[in-house]
Amino acid sequence: TNSKAPSNGSSDGGHNPPKTSVVKKVTQELWMCNLCGQTFASNQTSEEHEKICIQMACCTSGDLFDPNSVVLPASDNPVLDSDAILLKENVRKLMCMSDQSVIKVIAAAKPYVLTLAELYCEHELKMLARDCAYYYHIERRAELRREQSGRWKALISTGAPPTSVPAKVLSNVKTRLSEAYELIKEGESKSERRDHYDNRNRSQTGERMDIVHHNGTYFLNCLVKNSAQVVKNELKRLAKIHWSEKQDELNNPFAKFRQNAQNYVVTLASLALVSDFNARRVAVQTSNDFYRLLVPELKRRGVRIETDIEYRSGAFFVLAINILSIDWIRFMEYTHEDIISRQNRLIRTGEENKIRWKFWKKIPTAIDACGYVIGLLYYVHWTISIPICYFWYYLFLRQFIDFFICQSLTDDLYRYVESKGMEMNLEVKSSSDQGSFMLAMLRQMRADERNQKKEKDQATADGGKPLLGDLLGPHIKEDKSPASPPPDFKPPENLEYVCLEIDLPVGIRRLRWALLRSDSEFQRNAIDVVEERYTNIVKGPWSKHDDIIGVPTADATDFVGATRETQALMPASAMVKANTCYSSIEIIEYNNHCFAYKSKTRTPEVPFGSSFYCWTQVVVYNLGQENCRMICSSGAEFPNSRPMVARQIESGIRTGTTESFVRFGETICRYA
Repeated sequence: TNSKAPSNGSSDGGHNPPKTSVVKKVTQELWMCNLCGQTFASNQTSEEHEKICIQMACCTSGDLFDPNSVVLPASDNPVLDSDAILLKENVRKLMCMSDQSVIKVIAAAKPYVLTLAELYCEHELKMLARDCAYYYHIERRAELRREQSGRWKALISTGAPPTSVPAKVLSNVKTRLSEAYELIKEGESKSERRDHYDNRNRSQTGERMDIVHHNGTYFLNCLVKNSAQVVKNELKRLAKIHWSEKQDELNNPFAKFRQNAQNYVVTLASLALVSDFNARRVAVQTSNDFYRLLVPELKRRGVRIETDIEYRSGAFFVLAINILSIDWIRFMEYTHEDIISRQNRLIRTGEENKIRWKFWKKIPTAIDACGYVIGLLYYVHWTISIPICYFWYYLFLRQFIDFFICQSLTDDLYRYVESKGMEMNLEVKSSSDQGSFMLAMLRQMRADERNQKKEKDQATADGGKPLLGDLLGPHIKEDKSPASPPPDFKPPENLEYVCLEIDLPVGIRRLRWALLRSDSEFQRNAIDVVEERYTNIVKGPWSKHDDIIGVPTADATDFVGATRETQALMPASAMVKANTCYSSIEIIEYNNHCFAYKSKTRTPEVPFGSSFYCWTQVVVYNLGQENCRMICSSGAEFPNSRPMVARQIESGIRTGTTESFVRFGETICRYA
């Protein structure tokens, strides 16, 4: 990379010629730095000098470069220190200005020259370094001020040094309250609104952290449904659209139009109940909330688990639960507190006095019996109770206790879903039963989709569903006259839960004949067989006045108190297998302004069926002009004691009776 310098053996002007030895040395080859022009006798020294010279010229922050500032590195060879040879100034400049020297310097300086982008980055880094130094200085000053005033502030706020226990406790409480305030003010973060099931299935990495299924895995099968409030809101909305509820509009000439509007309203209410749009939306949020809350909730009870959302389709989702370990002391304490709280609720409601004389009636189900045994172990010393728990858990009752743990969550889960204005059917299944249950559930979901599509098509069609004949009977002349309640009339009280309240385009006498006559085909064929799909129907006669109950001309208060027994085989569903229901119907009101009957139904073949009764009540008021108002309500009764799964039973009764009453009202409007 270096250039050869020309020899300088000729004399210069009047000067004497150099000595022979010196001339001989000078006439040898010389090596020159292409940048500064300094000449050396050896090529190695020249290359080292040129390398350092180019580095200093490219990396110096100044505008001018001084070649005399270049200092060669120390070397073990002493000859290099004396290799430098001085040339005349004009000769040195002539050699440095040659094209060959310039090209060689540029080629050697390429690794050290920065581009415009690199220069910009260097500038930005300098600015950032200056900013970081400034902010670090500000933060350090703030820390020093806090350190200086920390002890004084602690004494003012807590009255104790900051190292004391009260100060630490108050500081932790203050931190928690401030964090809670920030969460409330900011609302739900985007990370908490993420759908865990959807994100896991759409993972870009292809890795899914699924939990391992084994014989001890339990599955929570949840089906979210619309509540009766959805039907009530739909009826009120549609009633405001189609007609006014004023009494003077009953005598308008468009009675037929009003009747068709009523039929249309009831049909849309039925469609609103079976539609799963809201339920599907709530199911997405509920499944993520269950996945997020089950672990800390069971940890509070002393149970450590792992869970995951295994499946979700529409309003149905499945959570898998593996119980990893149990803190028996905490688990016994929580179970004991839960039993005490349920007994206190019984005392407040007055039900405790009814069952105090028989202790076994306080234990309505096997799940409650397990809870009572674990709660009683709370009074035993831990050196005895814990070995007993380990012995029974690992040798005999592990699956049953795991099932009890999963079932104990149902009350809290149902309370959460009800707070959102929805209903839910929940089943806890073991790993051995989950496969058949999932198959039945998917088959039921496909059948429901087909039925929903069919109902929508029939609702849009002119004829609607086919009729089996004039099962409501002929029109009655007295139903066309106006109606007013008697002065001493007291309407029957509704049951705990009002499922449906709707106006029907049919006279009260005509409807009373269709519903209360023991030989009426409307209740058996149109309701039980077609709508409810019952089989093996057996209906007994009324206990008194069986031949005249329901006759339009009969109006006797002696009919009140008449009872009849019925039974039928209910169809199987995904949640419950086919089972026989036994009903006892009683007339509680019978006159030309109002008639009502109440039914008490037992289903001993369903899970926990022997621990409850299902009450339903239908009350019909005469509005005149061949119109009446029907109010349907339901409730649950626990004859022994309120079981642990009481909220699950009540939710099932509400959803089942609401769907049945909506179909009931829709059928009446269709046959009217």
